[in-house]
Amino acid sequence: MSVIFIFAFVFQTAQETAIADKPMVAVGRYHAVVLKIDGTAVAVGNNSWGQCDVGGWNNIMQVATGRYHTVILRSDGTAVAVGYNHCCQCDITGWNDIVQVAAGGFHSVGLKSDGTVVAAGDNYWGQCDVNGWNDIVKVSADQWRTVGLKSDGTVVAVGDSSRNLSITNGWNLGASKQPSGTHNRANAADVSIDGCFISVLF
Repeated sequence: MSVIFIFAFVFQTAQETAIADKPMVAVGRYHAVVLKIDGTAVAVGNNSWGQCDVGGWNNIMQVATGRYHTVILRSDGTAVAVGYNHCCQCDITGWNDIVQVAAGGFHSVGLKSDGTVVAAGDNYWGQCDVNGWNDIVKVSADQWRTVGLKSDGTVVAVGDSSRNLSITNGWNLGASKQPSGTHNRANAADVSIDGCFISVLF
């Protein structure tokens, strides 16, 4: 019944004024968040930490979910997060010029318009050590790691290396076909991380 409820919210907005690039769904451990095409969001599931408290949000471009928290990107380039904040993963109100967000288990990641990356939250495995990154076009995060795709098609990664994550630092996916100097979402290739797997889309 919950699945039907979620998708009903996605498709009933087809005639509304578009704010978001497209409707999307993000799923945390026990909650799901839907971004509607009008730039608002709805959520269902466990709300013990307030991770479903998205009802008052608007002008949303993207949603991402961690284990027990939710992160959103607004059209003005700012980011907001709600939910479990023991590791300060929701302390992102100072972020600006953000073009994409990602949420790991207990950390949040933001890609800035200049191709640099910011992160907040649990850094036990070094998953927030992204300060030196540049020329990034896409970020992804899981429980213990953060991965970035660069405009030249190479991949950088930080965090728990016990599952051979470091091998990604030698990958080359081919240069992005974006115009020189832009740092928006990758068109030529994509990268995502989930659990023990890193996925690459060519």
